[in-house]
Amino acid sequence: MTKIILLKKVKKPLKVNLRDDLEWLCEALCLSNPSKKELMVELLDTLFDEISKKGYVKTSTLAKRLRVQPQKVNYHLKTLISSGIFYREGRAIYLRQSNLKETVEELREDVNRLLDDISEIAEEIDKSLGLRQRK
Repeated sequence: MTKIILLKKVKKPLKVNLRDDLEWLCEALCLSNPSKKELMVELLDTLFDEISKKGYVKTSTLAKRLRVQPQKVNYHLKTLISSGIFYREGRAIYLRQSNLKETVEELREDVNRLLDDISEIAEEIDKSLGLRQRK
């Protein structure tokens, strides 16, 4: 599965506050545009709440709790799943690792592997073009 990991440097919230932290996470990981940020924050809050209780959550549960159509939930879930934070098995949604910290560390490893691949190809391109490396 293709992962799309976008990152944005955003000033961290000054105080510990779940709502502010979720908003920051959405913005730092480019999970939604400003007009849809409110729903994405609500979705994340509900996902984490349900997953912390049962280990997974169904789309229908999310739609009921958020009072939105399942199609709308699925639309936003696609973004979260393609980011690598969550994954789907059937109708159930799971956090990629047992907690968010471990999930972020796994994303870090994904990014590092991708950058290693990019660096390797860049070196081959440099050699093909005869570009010198700085010494």
